[in-house]
Parts: sequence; structure tokens; C-alpha cells
Amino acid sequence: MTDLEKAHERRLAGDLDTAETYCQKVLARAPDTAEALSLLAVCRAERGAVEAAQAPMEQARSLAPDSAIVAMHLSVVKEASGLIDEAVQAAREATSLGPDRFETWGRRGDLAGRLEQFEEAEDALAHCLELKPDHAGVALRLAGARLVLEDFAGASAALDQIGPQADDLPEA
Repeated sequence: MTDLEKAHERRLAGDLDTAETYCQKVLARAPDTAEALSLLAVCRAERGAVEAAQAPMEQARSLAPDSAIVAMHLSVVKEASGLIDEAVQAAREATSLGPDRFETWGRRGDLAGRLEQFEEAEDALAHCLELKPDHAGVALRLAGARLVLEDFAGASAALDQIGPQADDLPEA
């Protein structure tokens, strides 16, 4: 596993300090690694250091303006800054740049749902589930969006995708 992969893993586990350390290791070897810069910005923003996130995010965007991951990371920084409309716009850009990336569609769906833009949330989460049909969490969120839209058959179909692979879901 590369240091960048370790940084992503540690961030998803909530260990932002270690994730930032791995980003710094990558940047010490290759200072123009856009993904490491944008992930560093995410770690800082998620810790509440939004101002400290700005410079690495701007540098990452200038180095890789067509990167889906950098655009997705921008959406995280914008959300942490309280700029939810800009966050969803960055997530839209991320799905446009990386239409085959599961995480970009999931992020867009979640942000659209927060803005109560349930048609967009439903569309994004449906794309996400097409990419990983066995992802129980996405199926549940998609079902929720469809319920709000009163698409009961669609909600049921999303729930039907969960199946036996979701043994780790809590009991009702």
C-alpha cells in the first residue's frame, strides 16, 4: 500500500493526524502531487482549520484541474467551510470528471440530499449503486431519496439490492 493509499485509509478511519503525516511524506518526495495536496486540505478542513486548507487546495486545483478526486476533495473543503452550495457544485464537477468513480457519485448524492434536492440525490445514488450494486449503505440512502419522492416501488427495488451480503447491518 502506498503512502497516499494509507493517507486515504487513515482519513476514512477518522485518524486525521496520521493521514496528514502520510500526505506530508508523499509531498516531501513529490511536492506537486495534486491528490496528496487536496487530501491534506481535506484533513485540515475536517479538523476545523479551514484557512490552512485553502493553500494546498488551490495548489492542487492548479496542478490537476481535471482531476475527479481533487474536485471531490474540494467539495469536502467547501462543506467544512459551510459553503454547501459550492460543495455540491464541486461534487457535480467531480462526477463529470470521473463518471466511473463510485465515491464521487456517493458524495454528490449525499450533498444533494442535504440540500433537499432529492431528484438529484436519487439520480446520483442510483449511479453510485450501479457501480457497486452490493453497497448496502448506498442502497439504503437511495431508498430514502426515493421514499421522499414517493417512488415506493423504486425504494423497494433499492432495498431488494441489499440482500444477504448486508449481514453487518444492525438489527431493527
